[in-house]
Amino acid sequence: MSDMFKTSTLIVFVCTFLVGCAMAPTRENFVQYNDQNILSEDSAKALPRTERLETITKQMKQVGFSHTRVSYLFDKYSSTVLGIFENQYQLMKEHKTLLDNHKDVMSFLMANQGKSKSELQQEIERFDQLVKLERDKIAPKIKAYEKASDKIWRENAKLTAQIAVQALELSLFIYQASQTDEGVGELLMVNMLEMMFAANKLNQPAKLAKIRLHLAKLANDFIEDEQAIIDISKRLQEYQDEQ
Repeated sequence: MSDMFKTSTLIVFVCTFLVGCAMAPTRENFVQYNDQNILSEDSAKALPRTERLETITKQMKQVGFSHTRVSYLFDKYSSTVLGIFENQYQLMKEHKTLLDNHKDVMSFLMANQGKSKSELQQEIERFDQLVKLERDKIAPKIKAYEKASDKIWRENAKLTAQIAVQALELSLFIYQASQTDEGVGELLMVNMLEMMFAANKLNQPAKLAKIRLHLAKLANDFIEDEQAIIDISKRLQEYQDEQ
């Protein structure tokens, strides 16, 4: 077994120990964090979509965005978690604005989930024939909605890329540290001892990192579920482009 593999395994073990199974599915109605009852994955998915968005966003804001220094190794981990948490929070706020500005489009798309491209096109034409005012027609509203939603999906893709970059930076850090005279083993030993000495102040930051990962996962799941709705309008646009 290579030294690099042992080192990577040790870091994964330390981080897992600190934050627990933060990304594991929860079966209870709530996850306890201090005096707050945070939604579980199951209870979040059971909420109506608007309430789900508002509750997750509210709880993310309540948990907050502060950063407490504990030790070098843990600080690198918690900073990464905080970055993911902040980005996911901003995406939720932007998605809420999108929903507020396009409620009629979302209602139409959700009502026509499962339809083929041609069936959806027929529903749009039928709807627009029934409305009297040009501003009430759904076809141009769907195009405007797609344009506005593209920004969210681009940002979501950037977030995925950022996570990958951070993982690469951690690997590079391990490699560079292994080239020093002290070596990775001693470097990790120093940091683990430092964390042990700071144990009296580690408990709360570890809980905070865990609940941030949990809430980021809830937000990420919500946006993924919403993207399935957007895919309806994407398929429609593809159909229109083929005509």
